[in-house]
Amino acid sequence: MIAREELGEENASIGQSLMGSEDVGALAAALDVPNVYWMLGGFEQDQHSEENPIPGNHSPFFAPVIDPTLRTGVRAATAAIFSTVSA
Repeated sequence: MIAREELGEENASIGQSLMGSEDVGALAAALDVPNVYWMLGGFEQDQHSEENPIPGNHSPFFAPVIDPTLRTGVRAATAAIFSTVSA
C-alpha cells in the first residue's frame, strides 16, 4: 500500500467498510471512474474519550488539528497520484 510506504507502517491502515450517505460514490459510478474515500485522523489521542467522542466531519464541533493533518493528507495523496503516473 502506497500510504504505508510513504507514511510508515504504523501510520496507515485499511479500515473496515462503512455504510455512508455520501453521494460521491454515485457520482463516480455515473462517470464510470474509480473512487476512493480516505479517512484521515486529525485529533490528538488525549483530546477525546468515550464520554467525549471525536465529532464526525458533519458536526459543527469537527475541528481537526490542521498541522500535521493537512500536510499528511496531501503527502499521502501526492504519493498515490505519483504511483499511478509511474506505473
